[in-house]
Amino acid sequence: MRIMFLALIVAITAMWAWPANAQRTPCGPRAQIVDSLQRKYNERQMWVGQIGAATVLEIFVSEGGSWTAFVTSTNGMSCIKATGKSWTVGEDKPAPARHENPA
Repeated sequence: MRIMFLALIVAITAMWAWPANAQRTPCGPRAQIVDSLQRKYNERQMWVGQIGAATVLEIFVSEGGSWTAFVTSTNGMSCIKATGKSWTVGEDKPAPARHENPA
């Protein structure tokens, strides 16, 4: 599981190192990004993790293996950072995302 996590961190770091003149990053309100991923690609949230105090990284995946990684800031704006296909989960897969309701 640590190797998978480290690989993900390396990939995310590489995404931010992309040259400024590269293709423009698609951004918009989180609700619109999520709706588009669900409608167009049948992708659902597979993984979510906090990056610092103000940003969340989410990975959405379809049953067919397409995937999208995007970050959302506290203002509700999301930016797609990477997309791909052939998503697989190794044997040491992380726990599924949980949304807890505080008591």
